[in-house]
Amino acid sequence: MEKVDIHSLVVIDGVGDVVGTFSKTDFIRKSALQARISEKMKVHEVMNSNVVHVEMGNELEQCFKVMHRYNLTELPVIKDRKLQGILRATNVACHLLDEHESLIEQLNVYICGSQLSHPIIRKHKFLIAS
Repeated sequence: MEKVDIHSLVVIDGVGDVVGTFSKTDFIRKSALQARISEKMKVHEVMNSNVVHVEMGNELEQCFKVMHRYNLTELPVIKDRKLQGILRATNVACHLLDEHESLIEQLNVYICGSQLSHPIIRKHKFLIAS
């Protein structure tokens, strides 16, 4: 994990069901509690079997709330106990910002009659771009 800069993994059993997550933090905490660090430790000894996840049909805003609540940077997407993908906080945040930026521009056109004519909108646009 260290060599390729991976922070966490989703653990899947022999039939493809998600059974846990394994992170650097899990490893450090559990190996310290057990007062041992060994290359022979098994994943099931240190993995977290309580997997915080979302289902395929969840809205992105709800996913972001789950990530925030549990302080996660990656969030497994599961359907029928099978891993469908992993959402990253940066991807979700960028998508939500794009949606909100578009909505602000639409409201500005509706209210002011032209794009980016209001100083607050120009400032907002500048902050997103920088």
